[in-house]
Amino acid sequence: MKKSIKNISGIKLGEKFLFRFIALILSIALWLIVTYSLNPAFVKTINSVEITYENSEDFYKKYSIMNDIPKTVDVMIRGSRNDVIGFKKDQLRATVDLSDVTDETKQVEVKVKQLPSKFAVARISEPNIALEVDKNIVKKFQIKIHQIGETGGKTWVEFVPETKFVEVSGPQSEVEKIDEVAAIVDVADVKDGAKESYLLEVVSKNPELGVPEVSLNKVDIVIKTVLYTEKRVEVKPIFSGVPSGGVDLVKYTVKPEELTLSAPVKTLNKLAEISSKPIELSQYTGVKTVSVNLDFDDDILKMMGKDKKVSLEMVFDKKMEKVLEFNSENVSITGVSDGKKAVILRPKTLKFDLSGYSKVVENIKLEDVYVAIELPPNYDEEEELYYSYGIKESVNSEGVSIKKHRADTRIKLELVDE
Repeated sequence: MKKSIKNISGIKLGEKFLFRFIALILSIALWLIVTYSLNPAFVKTINSVEITYENSEDFYKKYSIMNDIPKTVDVMIRGSRNDVIGFKKDQLRATVDLSDVTDETKQVEVKVKQLPSKFAVARISEPNIALEVDKNIVKKFQIKIHQIGETGGKTWVEFVPETKFVEVSGPQSEVEKIDEVAAIVDVADVKDGAKESYLLEVVSKNPELGVPEVSLNKVDIVIKTVLYTEKRVEVKPIFSGVPSGGVDLVKYTVKPEELTLSAPVKTLNKLAEISSKPIELSQYTGVKTVSVNLDFDDDILKMMGKDKKVSLEMVFDKKMEKVLEFNSENVSITGVSDGKKAVILRPKTLKFDLSGYSKVVENIKLEDVYVAIELPPNYDEEEELYYSYGIKESVNSEGVSIKKHRADTRIKLELVDE
């Protein structure tokens, strides 16, 4: 009698499935025992842990970090599986201590703090941070004014900042890149005496390197606008004292007689002339040429850069008197009728008194004087006539006066046939 295949193995098919199910249950139970009873070591990476840079306030008063430094690191921790799985990011704190860092420090260590004792740090993604440290310095710069635009005509503009200097602070390497600190001012619409605020700009010595990364202790300045123009004014010498030796200042000549001055509009509008510094006359005699300083307003002197001088020629001389005797035959007579001539009966001579400075009076001769009579219409020969007289225009008679020796002198003449 034949037996079935199921019986040959000695195990029924249903029993096999039972055994497999039991094995699975045992495996799960064993895994649970190992996992929750034995609790093996386990590691976990905490990403993007924020780095706290300790003592940074004191550090940045003295130094600056010139390179980019990380704000976070990744930290791998080790511990029992149960603890590691439940670990939270806020339980971890990464720090860098800047208290001992100087401009010679090249790197600093990242430390993990506040980690419970049942955990250990397995690895830090960036355990040491490279540093480029520079000293902070403060440097004073004079504020420059850069003008743009046009004012038109001969008027130009001066800008007077209320603050002359500005302090710039920052890393030494950045401060040394600065060429100047300037305010950019458009002169197109400026008004005389106006005050405006302007932003200061840092100008680099090498524009290709960009604007230096520094701080200004003031971000703007107040600038007063002063309009300037030009004007020609007369030069007026100012004299003091009296000449010595009984002489007088006869005349003077200033060269140049006028000057073109540049100054604020308000200053020049009320300026009609420019005076010299006082000239002490007692120091000079004869003919003297001296160089004279002018008494400039500070606004004018600032534009000229230095004192302007003019040349002054002075002539000193004594006064004198002189008498000239004029022959009546030389009197010029006009208005005589045709066919007649005038004959002076009296006086036969005319005397004139000259007074003035010797260098001029001495050079005036008799022929330099003229005497003239113009006969009136219907002249009556019984009438005595007044005459005109003077020094000829071609003769230098500066400062000389001429008068009749006798104030009531008149001329008697007759008309005769030619």
